[in-house]
Amino acid sequence: MVMYVGTFSKLNETDFFGTLDQGIDYGLENGLDRLIIDLSLNGGGHICTGMNLINYLFPTGPSWNPSDMPSSPLAQNLTRIAMTVSEQTEWTPSRWTGQNGEYFDDISWMIPGVTRQRGRFQRNFSQLIHLNCGGATEHPMRQLNPSQILILTHGFCGSTCAMFANHLHQFENVKTLVVGGTPNVPQGYSSFPGSEVLNSPEIFDQLDTLYQETWDMTCVDCLAPRRLITSAYFRICIREIFGPDASQSQTPLEYTFLPADYKMDNTLVTAQSIEEVWPIAATYFSD
Repeated sequence: MVMYVGTFSKLNETDFFGTLDQGIDYGLENGLDRLIIDLSLNGGGHICTGMNLINYLFPTGPSWNPSDMPSSPLAQNLTRIAMTVSEQTEWTPSRWTGQNGEYFDDISWMIPGVTRQRGRFQRNFSQLIHLNCGGATEHPMRQLNPSQILILTHGFCGSTCAMFANHLHQFENVKTLVVGGTPNVPQGYSSFPGSEVLNSPEIFDQLDTLYQETWDMTCVDCLAPRRLITSAYFRICIREIFGPDASQSQTPLEYTFLPADYKMDNTLVTAQSIEEVWPIAATYFSD
C-alpha cells in the first residue's frame, strides 16, 4: 500500500482520515500488510494535522518531538500579559503542555526559563513544551508495526513534514528511504525541522493583542519590533524542536544531521515519476 501525503496544509481531516480508513482497511483485508508513506515534495503545513496522523498510525505511542521557545525579556513580558487577555496567542500558557502531559495555567512554562548553550553563548529558553491541539480527534488505525511501514522522501520534507517523519523514525523506529541527491553521498530524509513559524502581519497582530502597539513608530525603547513600513513579507521561526533525547541533549534538530536508512539513486524514469519509485521502494522492507 502507498499513502501519498503531498502536504499537511488545507486538509479536511474528516475526509482525509475517512479515505485512509477505507484504503488501509481494503489493503489489509486483501493481504497488503506493508505501507509506504510517500512524503516526496511535502514542505509541511498544519502541525496539528501532522500530530493527528501520528496518533492515527501509533495511537499508543510516545508524545511527539518536544520543543521550546526563547525566554527573552520580551517573551517573559508577553507571557505575563497573555495571562490577562482572553484571546489565545503563542505566549498563552494553555496553548502548551509539558513533557509529562501536564497542562499549564501559569507562567511557569516560560519563567524563569532554562539556560541552554547556543554557539558561544548561553541563552534562556522555556521549559520543553508540546503544542496542545485542543481536542483534536484521534483516528486510530488498525495497528501496523514499525517494520511494516517505510517513509519515502526526496529529502525536501520540512517543517510539519519533518516533525512527522522524525517522530516516526526516532520514536517508533520506522525506516526511511531517500531518493535522488548526489550518488554515494549520505543524505537526510528531511530538511528544515523548525517547529512553528509565524507570518507577518500575524506576528504583529499577536503582539498588538498583548498591548505592544507595533504600529507606533515613535517608540525607540520598545522591546517588541515595529511593523514594517513597506509591503515586505517575512516568516519567523518561534520554536526549536528536539529529538527523543531532549532531556539530555542541548542540540535541537535544526543542527543535527539525520541520514536516511536507505538511499536510492534516481534513473531517468524515476526522476520523472514518483509512482515508478514505489515498486522499487517495496524491496527495502525488512523481512
